[in-house]
Amino acid sequence: MYVEAVPNRGSPPAILLRESYREGGKVKKRTLLNLCDWSADRIAGFKMLLKGGTVIPRDQQAITIIRSLPHGHVAAALGTARKIGLDRLLGPDGNRCRDLVLALIVSRLLEPGSKLAAARALSPDTYDVSSSYMEGRCCPLAQFGYNRDRKRGKLQIVYGLLCAPDGCPVAIEVFEGNTADPMTLTSQVRKLRERFGLDHVVLVGDRGMITQARITEDLTKAGLDWITALRAPAIKVLRDSGTLQMSLFDERDMASITSPDFPGERLIVCRNRALAAERVRKREDLLAATERELASLSTSPTTTSPLPARPRKLPPRRPSTASTWCVPACRPRCSTTPPPCAATSP
Repeated sequence: MYVEAVPNRGSPPAILLRESYREGGKVKKRTLLNLCDWSADRIAGFKMLLKGGTVIPRDQQAITIIRSLPHGHVAAALGTARKIGLDRLLGPDGNRCRDLVLALIVSRLLEPGSKLAAARALSPDTYDVSSSYMEGRCCPLAQFGYNRDRKRGKLQIVYGLLCAPDGCPVAIEVFEGNTADPMTLTSQVRKLRERFGLDHVVLVGDRGMITQARITEDLTKAGLDWITALRAPAIKVLRDSGTLQMSLFDERDMASITSPDFPGERLIVCRNRALAAERVRKREDLLAATERELASLSTSPTTTSPLPARPRKLPPRRPSTASTWCVPACRPRCSTTPPPCAATSP
């Protein structure tokens, strides 16, 4: 059987379902059904069935896409940027900063988003450390240490989890329970280089994870880059030496400086105005609370006591109309006698 379209002069062609057969050595055909009232899609599907094919409903896709990696639009945008010389304008070949800037430009053209989103897409993996307390004493790695679960007197283990950018775990390692977080970084550096074969690795971590000891002993020797934060004493040294000047923040909140104390490193200084305002507010609240406590002490009844004898002669004191007390900043204890450092009028 087959579908045949028969011309019909000025009218639309007749769509007929026909069958061929032999009679007396001659090939003849006969019409089985008139398909003129069928739609074009229905006729096309029927033709596919007659040829041995399969017809899929409209609400069902013929092909199920399991995974698709975009390539053409990225190659086109990157190729155009290189064709117009944008990469050479940004910097020389082999400069990682130039490659990152070029990647940000292409990302903004193809899939606009924040710089943080682009940086996360370029980062290969993330790493974090946690701990779990244990019951029993049979695990050789169970030790007493800093317990994040606040289970005092419990043995624990420490584990580090390495994840892909989408959060999928790719590696995990268990350490003894008394292992500090920075001490787990050495094995992760080796794992990134040897197991995953990464040529260029940039570690981003807080000041508790990437310490100066880890930078000197592990990262520098392995030729890795890092981004971390300085501790408060190091920031104070920069300020006292004049390297960090507060006038940098007169017109902007962020600046880049260098210091001989950190050779080959770039320091990004930032002023958080919201945090500064919060600290001012907290300080004012503490001062107001102290003044209220002082006022309550000055109005409470007190009894005088003789001052202890001193080996040297004290200078004469001028008369005063009120008592002067040395009161700590914290809440004083309720008492009917002044503290030992109190000085009262004669």
